Amino acid sequence: MLRLGGYEQPAVSLSNDPNYRTIAALWQDRLWGRFGKEAVKRVKKWGADSFDKLQEARAGSGAKRLRLVEQIKARNQRAADVAAEADTHHRRFDAIDIPRALSFAAGLRVQRFDLVLGEKGVPNRPMLSLVETFLQGLVGKQSSIVLQWPMGQRDMAILHPLAMLAALGSASPQVQGGHRWSPAIPDFRTLFFPWRGGAGRDQRGWLVDRACILGPNAPHLTRRLVQEPEHSQALGYLHETFGHLSRLSLRDGTYPHLAHPTLAEVFPIFTADGGEAAVVPFTAVIHDLFGRVRHGAAIDRLTDHRATLTDPARAPFALFGITPRADLRTAFAHPSLDTEQGGRPPDICLVDLCFPALRRLGFGWEDAIARFLERLLTDWPTLPIVAVTQDAYVQRRFQTLLRKSKTARTAERTSIAAPVLLRRTSDLCLPDPPITNATPITAEFQSTSGPIVTALDALSAAASGCSDANIAGALRRSAANLRRAASLPWGIGPAYEALRDLEGEGAAEAFLESRAESNVLLSIKRALDSEISAADRRRLDAADTAVRAAYTAIADDTPIGSALAALALSMKRSSSFSIVVFADETEQRLAQARFAGNREVLGVLAPRMAKGQVKITHAAGLEAILAKIDAGAERNSWKRLILVAPRLGFLDQLMIREWLPEQLVILCDRKFAVRVAASYQGLAGHADLRGDQPIGERLRAVAAAAKREAQARAVATIDLELEARPVLDVPDPVVDLTDGDVPDGEAVLVTLQSGRVLRARPGSPVIRHRCDAPINPFDRETARDLRPGDTIVVPDRAFVDAARRVLPIQVLAQEWVKTYHHAVVAALPGIAGSTLAAKARTVFQALRPQLVNVTTEAAVQDWLRAELYLTQPSALVRPHAPGDRSDFEAFAGLLGIPGAWVPRMWIEGIEQLRGDRRRAGHRMAQAFISVLVDPHGAASGLPPELREAVALLRIQALDHLDTVIGREDPQRDQRNSHDR
Repeated sequence: MLRLGGYEQPAVSLSNDPNYRTIAALWQDRLWGRFGKEAVKRVKKWGADSFDKLQEARAGSGAKRLRLVEQIKARNQRAADVAAEADTHHRRFDAIDIPRALSFAAGLRVQRFDLVLGEKGVPNRPMLSLVETFLQGLVGKQSSIVLQWPMGQRDMAILHPLAMLAALGSASPQVQGGHRWSPAIPDFRTLFFPWRGGAGRDQRGWLVDRACILGPNAPHLTRRLVQEPEHSQALGYLHETFGHLSRLSLRDGTYPHLAHPTLAEVFPIFTADGGEAAVVPFTAVIHDLFGRVRHGAAIDRLTDHRATLTDPARAPFALFGITPRADLRTAFAHPSLDTEQGGRPPDICLVDLCFPALRRLGFGWEDAIARFLERLLTDWPTLPIVAVTQDAYVQRRFQTLLRKSKTARTAERTSIAAPVLLRRTSDLCLPDPPITNATPITAEFQSTSGPIVTALDALSAAASGCSDANIAGALRRSAANLRRAASLPWGIGPAYEALRDLEGEGAAEAFLESRAESNVLLSIKRALDSEISAADRRRLDAADTAVRAAYTAIADDTPIGSALAALALSMKRSSSFSIVVFADETEQRLAQARFAGNREVLGVLAPRMAKGQVKITHAAGLEAILAKIDAGAERNSWKRLILVAPRLGFLDQLMIREWLPEQLVILCDRKFAVRVAASYQGLAGHADLRGDQPIGERLRAVAAAAKREAQARAVATIDLELEARPVLDVPDPVVDLTDGDVPDGEAVLVTLQSGRVLRARPGSPVIRHRCDAPINPFDRETARDLRPGDTIVVPDRAFVDAARRVLPIQVLAQEWVKTYHHAVVAALPGIAGSTLAAKARTVFQALRPQLVNVTTEAAVQDWLRAELYLTQPSALVRPHAPGDRSDFEAFAGLLGIPGAWVPRMWIEGIEQLRGDRRRAGHRMAQAFISVLVDPHGAASGLPPELREAVALLRIQALDHLDTVIGREDPQRDQRNSHDR
């Protein structure tokens, strides 16, 4: 029907109608009456052919609409089919009984054969826990990131064959018609990342007793006799091939290593790699399925199903390994993983983030994992992910990466379980019972700062700000080498001489090669030679300067070595038995060589070692000593375990040992203490370690001690200058650390036992004395944190002035800032611009490409207003200068300030008068605090006579101790009253 003008007419061809003119006239009359002349003109214009075309077009549109409807119906049907298939697939693994599977896996007998044919064992507790996590992810679709700490399985791909055998053994046999048979257990396909070439070695090195396969496989073979269906034809072929393994019994006497299959032989592996020479992904199986035992089992002479079992589209229990170089889009779109192309998608994804895998990914592992997760969840949003790591930081980062994934947020999948698995061995079957008891310990950190920590901070800042992951990784390796050099118990020069005498010149050079200054600076030089931004270059220049200063400081002695000598001398005050542990055997020998050359230290240690009261060892030999002491009758006599510059991994392993001496003393640099505090605090707060867990209590104790130490040594070193002054003897009934520029309502008033009153800002640093400290009794504390009973150092003016005469202590902050202001005034006429604002604009435009911190023209104008600042009293002098040292150096260079003055202006002037450090007062100057609180770090690099002066000052400071008996904090009292 043709509808025109509200009337329906038969759809006839007017051009063939002999009465066409009559019909057209009738239509013309109707249109005239209904639509007017315009409609008549259109009809005349169309003509007979146009009406035919109109009819054909309408008929075609109707057909198109019908086809579109059919397409929509088909699409909806496919969606319904996919949803039904997904629902069916979700319930696919309901047949796996996890408790029964774990019970079966606990009886799997395996033995190592690639190195030596060892005794048979069973999977230990940690491996069974990992298998349980894998099966829970498979059955319950629960994703998780497991932290196995502190030890861990090195190749997590071994989880796949263990879970496979556990699943096959989970079927409960039934009896029907005289036949014993088992219900079909579904197979699963695992996606593994990151794979590496030649991987799977761990699976190939473990034989699995064939009886553990033949026993549960036999009821699966008899299933066909009772007419029960298989999950798939390929899975039935696998059961039949497993049955052929019974013929391996003929090899028991002749070739026992061929009488059992390996874990790698019972499932196929397909890989996807990248690069120019890479083959098409998932095209061929690697590690030929049953290849090693096929002759003994007669697999190639009986019905050989390996052609089906190695087809990536149909292979049961297939593992698809993805290397970091692979093209993820191409690999995930492979027909073997696509249902519409005859394949089957993966059922679970296993992500290996243990140390070997992280090394394969490199320093850019976070970006690689983020790309993998985004691509994976785009193709399979509901795929469960099981990741395993040995690093608590990696566990937290993986959770964050998954949570930030765009696809994960879209799929409302932002939660992932993060359990902690305590294990003491990385072996598959060595006994590893749960830790039910651990002796309580107390921890004491003694750390050093100084130029070493400054250099480590500079290298860390350069690596963090670097956009190139390879350069950042090289810088972090340099930081590790610098820390190893600073951890030596002797300076670089004496260490080389001692090793040359002990082991020869070649061994000495080999040991110190990675620790050498040239090696550390090489990565910085290479980074500077590459194409980097101006900001990166400034950070690298700062790191270069800091590293050179650090190696100058440790040329003759290291802060660790200096503190170690003090620790050895402190042992004469203690009667407890002690164990001193070095990081490796070479460092132990260096320490013993240093002790032998120091009569005072040797006089303390030698008699105690002869009596058996002190043992000196290294990390590799400690376990044997602890085991012997633990089994002996004098276990309770050994009170202290002293670790000298330990590695974090070694400390981790100590934490899970059941018996340890009561006191743990750790001698390290401050950055190590900061790292331990952050790592252990996070672990101790984990749900699996909270409550009455003994390991959690230990971690909390060590984390708290590390945090206290990091705060106590948070002092900056400065360049000091010697200037003799006359001794003053002026009593100070009120010791004012604020220089009188703080209102009473903002100051903290500390009442001392001597009757004096200490007046300070809440954040002012003071020096607290702890008589029970094993090495350094002086800690940095803030006035707001003082408590009644605390002993602090309160020097009078006479003592401070006397200290200035014996030490290079003179903080020239105000003088240097005034010199800086004079330099700005002198340079002002040479800057283009008629007004101060115009000059500031000129300077801002010149500095803008070089500035690290964002600034404004107003800030630059404030810097240039130096003539006004020179008229202010000395007590009100403030440093009006850039906030970042590199920015200050750029600004000073533009003004033409002599280069030799710039670092002194910054270190001794601007830094000292900026913020609360200026308000500490001359009695508690930063230099004075640093040589008391951190003598081994702050005094490193000083001549021997000045180091002796530092030791003398520390002794004299004991005469200026005072005890806190009360404290008034008006601001705190006001806050408390407001809260009430």
